Amino acid sequence: MKKYNGNKQMTSVWQISLCIGEERMKGEDGKKAHSTQKPEELLKRVILSTTKRDDIILDPFFGTGTTGAVAKKLKRNFIGIEKEEDYIKLAKNRIDNIREYFEEAEWVEEEKGKQTRVPFETLIKENFIKVGEPLYTKKSYGATAFVLSDGNLQYHNTIDGFTIQGSIHKIGAVIQQTPSCNGWKFWYIVRKDKSILIDELRNEYLKVNYGK
Repeated sequence: MKKYNGNKQMTSVWQISLCIGEERMKGEDGKKAHSTQKPEELLKRVILSTTKRDDIILDPFFGTGTTGAVAKKLKRNFIGIEKEEDYIKLAKNRIDNIREYFEEAEWVEEEKGKQTRVPFETLIKENFIKVGEPLYTKKSYGATAFVLSDGNLQYHNTIDGFTIQGSIHKIGAVIQQTPSCNGWKFWYIVRKDKSILIDELRNEYLKVNYGK
């Protein structure tokens, strides 16, 4: 998605115009054929960020076929499910009349090297992190947790007065009040009066043991 956004990190909130003009499907009466037709730009971003060329995309509520149209323009395969015959006819006609592809259809997915999995507990066993050592968050969260021998953390919430134990990911999610968290990128540890991400310790372990 960086490539799609001028090599800049794309934000998680997208500002996309409503589906209007020639893109809006209309019925025989000249009125919009579907009340919630999605703009192609939205499906283009979703498909680019989640699929590769020749993948199969399933849309179980196909409507007027925006997913199928964009999939075809990006050289993906698709399966659409729709029960309304009027929508099926519009979608089929729309997709059959596509003659041009998006330029992004030719993009090749860059292969990323698969990182060796390193459990947090391994860093404890290998003395990269010590049992009882505190881990810190950014100042905006102002939280501290302590490393346990089983690879979990113990966190005490001083405001609500509860103490819980869990993985670096689980405790990070609790503090952020989010469904999930990448603990490797969330927790810091102090080394020589300097705060560093525990992900840096993981990379150091990989370098020492695997030359990565």
